[in-house]
Amino acid sequence: MFSTSHKLKKILHVVVAVALSTAFGYSQQSAFQLNDLGVFKKRGVDLMIYNDSYNAGGFFDEKVNGIEMIQHGVRTVTGGAVRLSPTPEQWDLVPTATNRTVDTKSNSVSITLYYKEYDFTSKIKVEGRGNGCLITVTLDKPLPKKLEGKAGMNIEFLPATYFRKTYLMDQKTGICPVVAAGPTVADAFSEKIPQFNNLLTNERFGDTYAKVAPLASGKKLTLSPDDPKSLVSVESLTSQISLLDGRNLAPNGWYVVRELIPAGKTGTVVQWMFTPNSIANWVKEPVISHSQVGYYPDQQKVAVIEIDPNDKALATASLYRMNENGAQEKVLDGNLFNWGKFLRYNYLRFDFSSVKGTGIYQIKYGNYSSDPFPIGKDVYANIWHPTLDTWLPVQMDHMFVKEAYRVWHGNPHQDDALQAPTDTLIHDGYRMGHSTETKYKPYEHIPGLNIGGWFDAGDFDIQTGSHNTVIGYLVSAWEDLKLNHDETMVNKERKYVAIHHPDGVATDRTRNAGADGSVSCIRPLYPRYCTTPPLAI
Repeated sequence: MFSTSHKLKKILHVVVAVALSTAFGYSQQSAFQLNDLGVFKKRGVDLMIYNDSYNAGGFFDEKVNGIEMIQHGVRTVTGGAVRLSPTPEQWDLVPTATNRTVDTKSNSVSITLYYKEYDFTSKIKVEGRGNGCLITVTLDKPLPKKLEGKAGMNIEFLPATYFRKTYLMDQKTGICPVVAAGPTVADAFSEKIPQFNNLLTNERFGDTYAKVAPLASGKKLTLSPDDPKSLVSVESLTSQISLLDGRNLAPNGWYVVRELIPAGKTGTVVQWMFTPNSIANWVKEPVISHSQVGYYPDQQKVAVIEIDPNDKALATASLYRMNENGAQEKVLDGNLFNWGKFLRYNYLRFDFSSVKGTGIYQIKYGNYSSDPFPIGKDVYANIWHPTLDTWLPVQMDHMFVKEAYRVWHGNPHQDDALQAPTDTLIHDGYRMGHSTETKYKPYEHIPGLNIGGWFDAGDFDIQTGSHNTVIGYLVSAWEDLKLNHDETMVNKERKYVAIHHPDGVATDRTRNAGADGSVSCIRPLYPRYCTTPPLAI
């Protein structure tokens, strides 16, 4: 029989353990409940079930789709769906959500997914269960033969959130790698699920392609047990889950947790308990948004303050001017206007248009401060220089681009451009009809098109419409704004660009203007803009 002192010691141990777990964020968890937006919510955690669908026919897997989670202010999870590869890439096939049912009475959301390429339908049901969610995948028909060993339930985790943090897989330990890591295997190319329009973003070597293999496998994965802000667990109630590193195939890849769907089975084929940690009484820090460039003295100046819905809004904010000795002088206490709620947060407006004095300022809201910003008549004078001086030259296609000791890139894409074959659909919306309407044969090199232009956002195509717009803006800057700014050497003959090395093309109009108002230029890039009389100088 236990003594009274032994009982008191046991109670004391329990109280201390609870107190310590609460202090470090591992407290009694609140339950997941659907809100009026169809989002599962508990303190500090939002779980969205296909509030955003895959962009089929556009950019496909953009890491903003499927089952997603925002945990303590950071979007850490995306891509929860039935997928056809272990670590999906952008142009891999994505399912279409044909039905979405939100049932607040049963605290559940159901999704029906369909792959038209394989006439394959699956259903996912997510139910709030205590402090987590039960995720169930069901099939009315068995997997198509072509998808056996390929289709599985995936969910993806943002690598940057877990850098250098630990994980447990059935008590086996690991550290989340900063760079792409983990094993890959060479699989037969005939086993690869074709991408949209038979694109190939993964290298093919002979008859093989690279496929990511698991970092770890088991029944239960716990990510980030060392950090309560990003702690989450995934436990399979049906089979085995694997942790994979999608960055082995794509730079924008995420960590992937995956369970294969068994062949020849219907009904419940995958079932997970998904449990993210929630810190008791957690409140997101306010975000003060303002112009990073600064403000012209006479313009309207309104900052927007984003606050957690659980945070109590303050009545005022303050504006401080920074003196040359580092001291701050309060110049305004202003009332805040309650703009209202948008999706997850509440928003306040702070109008400080009455402040017009030149200087460097900072907004303070309670204990939080904005970044400093200027007010003055010259805030917009040079802010565009980095775009023209560095960004545009770096984006130049078909040119060798150098900045001081640094080579940004060599002279690329000299094999541009090939005549597209007839009746072909290419990504980004390009289509070739029944005729090429040119004298060139399909895949024949067309001379003269591998000159100039700018890179597209990661693709191997040149967006002519976008180029025309950029050229129009540059011409307008020259003709209408009279910009005489030259920080770049462009040698068209050598296809060579040197950043921060003036070549004299954009010369001073007033210094080089003739008696008739004409302007002479040194090696003009666009001669006609240097031979006609300019507008008023």
